[in-house]
Formats: sequence, structure tokens, C-alpha cells
Amino acid sequence: MTRTSAFCPAGISSLFRAETRSQPPYAMEEACLVGAKGGGFVIAEGVDTELILSPAKTNSIEVHINERLAPDAKVTREVCNLLLPHVEGFFDIVVKHDIGVPIGAGYGASAAGAVSTAMALCKALGLNMTLNQMAQYAHFAELRCATGLGTVSGVIRGGAILILEAGAPGYDRVDWLPLEPSHRIITASFAPIPKEDIIFSPTTLEVVNREAQTVMTHILSNPDPVFFLELCYQFAQKAGFLSERLTKILAKVLKAGALGATQNMIGDAFHALVYKEDVDKVVEAIAPVFPSDGLLVTEINYGGPRYK
Repeated sequence: MTRTSAFCPAGISSLFRAETRSQPPYAMEEACLVGAKGGGFVIAEGVDTELILSPAKTNSIEVHINERLAPDAKVTREVCNLLLPHVEGFFDIVVKHDIGVPIGAGYGASAAGAVSTAMALCKALGLNMTLNQMAQYAHFAELRCATGLGTVSGVIRGGAILILEAGAPGYDRVDWLPLEPSHRIITASFAPIPKEDIIFSPTTLEVVNREAQTVMTHILSNPDPVFFLELCYQFAQKAGFLSERLTKILAKVLKAGALGATQNMIGDAFHALVYKEDVDKVVEAIAPVFPSDGLLVTEINYGGPRYK
């Protein structure tokens, strides 16, 4: 029996422009060339993954999320199924995820889970891969399961990410918005939003991609995180994602001193960039809507994933 552990930070998506087909890819070569442009913030919280590998007569995969059996954890299972053909023999695999962010609300939990699973399984199987190579399998699994398009590109790097060319890590092109040591992220979620009908819907993506391209064009002329969030707020409005209750929340946090704020892509959730000294004021402004245990105040992650 072999035990391995890995951590991958979560990534809050502020903006995306899909560059994919109408159907999920069925080959790694295709998956590496599609995904999303966009941007967002990689945060200190994420997914801790422990993996237990044992020899067996047939392959089996069991996934737990936050100490509960999760038979529907399709991305984790897909990562395992993509990597197992690289070795001989059969294995029982038990994956235990400790997820520190809301699931399905634009925090990149599936991407962080996929990357940390790929890292842990590669180590357990003795597969000699670079981080980019392992992340390519995570990216492929996300596309196959319709849970994300480009988040893997961000979470393996850290910071305030701009994905300028879509694709898997090693095929994409990224840059960063400069941040200050005193910057913090305040975020909270009402509920998840199903992604399948969005990321592979040509009709929806036509509007989304048009508005996102405007943001990508403008942000490079002024690569400032506050300006970026202003553009992303406009994107959320024009793309038709922004709900009335989120609009009210964003108005409150901006009035209370947040530097910028917008909706998570894609989730009924928000994130705001705040100076450390203004955190308490912003939290107090939305406390009636989000109790302290429903709010997350976090630092930016600059280190990406790591073994534990």
C-alpha cells in the first residue's frame, strides 16, 4: 500500500472566453489545444488530496469529499482512468479530498481536485512527469466532464492570472496582473450553477465570447487588477449572468471600501479585492446576508500546487 498527498490552490474565475468545440474532446491532442482565455485570482485555500494505492486484481476507484463517500466525483475518477493505462497491473485507488471552498460556484474546486489527484497518483505509480504534463491530464479530465475550461492553467501558477491563449498548461500562454502584499480577497457563494449547458452551448457562448473579448482587449492596455475587476463586472452584466441579489451585494462591498468586485465565473457567488485594513468594514457591510462562517477572507496564492 502506498500513500501520497498533494495540495492545489483554488482559483476564482472572474472572466472566461471559451475556445472549444460543441462536444467534449476525446483525445489528449485535441484537449491540449482547447480551453478558455480569461482571468482571475488564485487563492490560499484549495484542495488537499490524500491518495491510497494498493495492488488489486482489477482497477477500482473510490472517492471521498470532505469525509463523505462521493460516487459522483467524476473529474477525480476521470483523472485516474486517464493515468492508469500508463502502468502495468491493477490497483485499488482511494482518493480523499478535503475541499476548502464551495463546490460548483466558480472557485475551481474541480480543477484543484484534478491537479492534486494527478500529482498524487503520478507519485504513487512512479510516473515521471513534469507539473505541466500532470496538469494536462487534469485539463483533459475537466473538459471531458464539462466542469471547467481553463482553470487548471491558473491554479498551477498562482497570482492574478490572465490566460491570453487557451489550451492545456504547456500549450497556453499566461501573464499576471501585479498585486500588492496587502491585497486580500473576500468571497462568498449563494449556490452553484450547472456548467454543462453553458460551456458547450454555441448560442450562450456567442454572447459570452463577444463580451469577454472586449475585456481581454482592454485589460492589456491597462493591466491593473482594479480596472480588471471593473471590466469583469461589466462582462457579467452584459453576458446575462449577474442576478439581482448579486448586484446588490456587489454594490454593498464597493460602497464599504472594496477596490473592485464581480461575480464568480460560473457561480451564484462574488469576489472582491480589498486592502487588508479594509477587510473588517467590507465584511461588516454584508454580514446580514453572509454570516461569518459563510464568508471567506483569503490571501493570494503565489506558489501553485505542491506535494505534502
